[in-house]
Amino acid sequence: YLNGEYWGIYYIREKINENYIAGNYNISEESVILSVANGNSSAEYKELISYVSRYNLADEEHYNYVASKIDIENYIDYICAEMYVANTDNGNIRFFKSSELDGKWRWIFYDLDWAFLDFRHNSIFEHLNPEGTGAMNAFSTRLINSLLKNQNFKEQFLTRMAWQMQNIWTNEKVLGRINELKELINDDMKRDCERWEYSYSYWDKQIQILITFQENRHEQLYNYIKNYFSLNDAKMTELGFQI
Repeated sequence: YLNGEYWGIYYIREKINENYIAGNYNISEESVILSVANGNSSAEYKELISYVSRYNLADEEHYNYVASKIDIENYIDYICAEMYVANTDNGNIRFFKSSELDGKWRWIFYDLDWAFLDFRHNSIFEHLNPEGTGAMNAFSTRLINSLLKNQNFKEQFLTRMAWQMQNIWTNEKVLGRINELKELINDDMKRDCERWEYSYSYWDKQIQILITFQENRHEQLYNYIKNYFSLNDAKMTELGFQI
């Protein structure tokens, strides 16, 4: 309500900045370096991308150097999640590091308003496109493509993707959460629609898009992964994938 008049539903969220990171990691704001994956990246990150461009990470010495600069597990989780939700605005990348942690870069999973839309979207190809994403900027995909040249990293990446699909992105959890949130605001959405003169049925259709995405995404992504990495069903099962 604003001055006694119903004003609809508003969402309050924190801005992703140094203060947000400091508060969540219990570190000082001054220790945080926040960067973006484009021409405005920090000099340190640009040097890292230059390194992976010059050296083959199939060589353990070069791979270990990169692993000393980034949180490998965090990066894998970030890429796997981006791929699953089919975030087509995936060139908008933020990451940070802090001298009060271990000084490694960590990625932030955010800006997902273009995610969970088309279950057919081949995010495996998009995220691994050597030409890059968005405005075809190779800067955005060079790190993951370089890391995948290392066989141990590739196995770790695929195993983690399988784990996420079987433990995080399950129908029980995702559909349950969608329905839970829908029920939470359903009555207020009807009032919001009346206040701002738009269709409740349109909102309901948007919810159905989320549901349709989840119901079909597993099988679609399974096939994209299998085809891109030239894996047979036995290897997919060994890695932990299920349809």
